[in-house]
Amino acid sequence: MSVGTICRLVKEHGYGFITSNGGKDIFFHYTHLDGIDFPLLREGQSVSFKIGLGSKGFEAIDIKLVDEPSTSVSGIHHGWSTHQKSRDSGFKTPVYA
Repeated sequence: MSVGTICRLVKEHGYGFITSNGGKDIFFHYTHLDGIDFPLLREGQSVSFKIGLGSKGFEAIDIKLVDEPSTSVSGIHHGWSTHQKSRDSGFKTPVYA
């Protein structure tokens, strides 16, 4: 399995390109997506794939989304709150959801 990033989508025609970690762009057709809804696919998403030989050359097949690390911690909202006392101490604490 190779890993790469969706670099270009041509949604009206059902295909796109993946930039592999080796730096080459590889064609893919939506019919080779595995568990991915093509209309929801976005440029910049990480995918894993195999290389297959299509009618016009090499193309990505068996394409799956790679689990991207979460940028949030469960129960914590992204932001900070300043405690307001009689005098503002400037002390900041995380805001919990």
